[in-house]
Amino acid sequence: MMSCPFSGNASAGTKCPITGASSTTEATNDSSIDACPVIHAVNEEEVQQVKQEKKEYASEEAQQEEQDVTEDATDHSVTKALEALMKESDEKSEIPSIAEYQKLRRTTAIITGFYAKGTEAKREQYENVKESLSRLYGDEEQCKAQIAALQKYEKFKGHLKYKEYMENYQDELSNLQAQKTKLEETAKHYYDLHIWSQEIVKICEWLEQHLDYYAYKTIPELPIDKIFKGVTPQAPPELNDEEKFKYSKGLDEICHNLNESRDFFEASVDGRLNRYQEIEREIILCQLESLAQSPAENNPRREYIESELRQDLAHVESQLKDSERPETQKRRQFMLKMHKEFIDVLSFFRETLGVLNDSNVPKKYDERYTSKFTLPADE
Repeated sequence: MMSCPFSGNASAGTKCPITGASSTTEATNDSSIDACPVIHAVNEEEVQQVKQEKKEYASEEAQQEEQDVTEDATDHSVTKALEALMKESDEKSEIPSIAEYQKLRRTTAIITGFYAKGTEAKREQYENVKESLSRLYGDEEQCKAQIAALQKYEKFKGHLKYKEYMENYQDELSNLQAQKTKLEETAKHYYDLHIWSQEIVKICEWLEQHLDYYAYKTIPELPIDKIFKGVTPQAPPELNDEEKFKYSKGLDEICHNLNESRDFFEASVDGRLNRYQEIEREIILCQLESLAQSPAENNPRREYIESELRQDLAHVESQLKDSERPETQKRRQFMLKMHKEFIDVLSFFRETLGVLNDSNVPKKYDERYTSKFTLPADE
């Protein structure tokens, strides 16, 4: 089961899975919630570098002013990128059938591009976990070697230092092996996602080829040389029964993920996201109020938890403030419109072209990555 490649699961953290979404809640900036990083027009590293240079040479007051300008420029670039993405990739035709085809073609290509980026992100996540596992394997072997060295001589066994070291090493080995098991499961999870994501990309590419061939065969006025650069479209490969089922199942999942993602962006536009974040702020304030009843002096637990809560509070308040900005609202509207177009084009493949309708099995999706954007009832 792939996590949504656009917005992630709102109820389980709002980080874009293209860059490595997980089912655990993580602090993210609002741009990662509202816009897929694939379409960010400004490189985040460059933005951070510019901000750092400004901090070194400007006063605190000037820094704030310049930071606001930089953020506005970044938001404007993101919005411009979205606007460009929503336009036709080719000059719009006056012939309705050609204009509609161009729109379908552009939208399908965007979907393919998003999933291709997601595939690469899953591979990178898998490689990162493998690297961590490699270090863990080395630590485990080192620990085992030290245990073996202690057991090498019988005379060591009665010594108190032997018992101290042996107990420490055995505890360490047990912890290392538990970490190893968990990381191996995580590595398999990302590897399986990467492999299945590759299949999703193949499905998207197959749909692109099917659309081009369909237009080539059915639209007499189609400017083949202009659209296809002189290359005549070929029929997509015929699918056997097993491939039909697999491709249909993949398209089921794409449609399911996009519907969830669309619901998230609808929530960001219709006010549900704001209400969700307001409840989050109330939860944090409630915890801070409770913590304030405990003694402040010589209370490391209160100090630690209060620090964490205040970071969470600052984060959610920044999200609520950002949601009031016109650029943020405009960006969310663009993302919602884009997702509706995604769903329309996939419906075209199934309902108009009648392809990939062969997975007539009950649908069951991983609950860790699957839920509509719901709010708890007010008490």
